[in-house]
Amino acid sequence: MTRADVADASAAIENWLTEQGIEQVWFKPHPRDAGHDLRRASWQILEPDVPIEQHLADVRYDAIAGVTSTTLFLAREICGDRTRIGAFGTDRFDWRIPGKRDQMLALMQQLGIERPDLTNDRCEMA
Repeated sequence: MTRADVADASAAIENWLTEQGIEQVWFKPHPRDAGHDLRRASWQILEPDVPIEQHLADVRYDAIAGVTSTTLFLAREICGDRTRIGAFGTDRFDWRIPGKRDQMLALMQQLGIERPDLTNDRCEMA
């Protein structure tokens, strides 16, 4: 994703969370995002002392958002339907492996991972 794409995804995440009335946002940096490029200034850094899987099982979140991180899929399975899961910028992500985009989007749709920056409905194939 370009810097502009990351900025757009970040703004879309912030808007989505605001629309849900979420005021306190925790940001878990992706290992490949050393600069925390997706993070907004008001979001607090989350640095759990346990693996993210354990953290998600122990702490209830109203919503979890990201781009295409494995954490979105883990969160859906661990948190169940009590937590909204949103994927942002999937239309701008650089899918380097042929067929990977369609596989990922199909899995998002199957698991009920939303793509709010593209539609108000559950994940749909673009």
